[in-house]
Amino acid sequence: MLTRFICFEEEDWFVRLHVTLAAEAGGVVAAARRCVSANDTNEQVRALQSLEASIETLVKVLNI
Repeated sequence: MLTRFICFEEEDWFVRLHVTLAAEAGGVVAAARRCVSANDTNEQVRALQSLEASIETLVKVLNI
């Protein structure tokens, strides 16, 4: 963000949190999309493993 609205420390925390969540959630969505569009079982398994890793990362971010 280029413009701060309230100029408090909490605003920086809020922006960092949401940027991080958006980045991690993007990995979950991409992995789910790969899983749905997989052409064979091996590709689907790899996509599911990627989805699992992305979800685990997102959970770690949310627990901090």
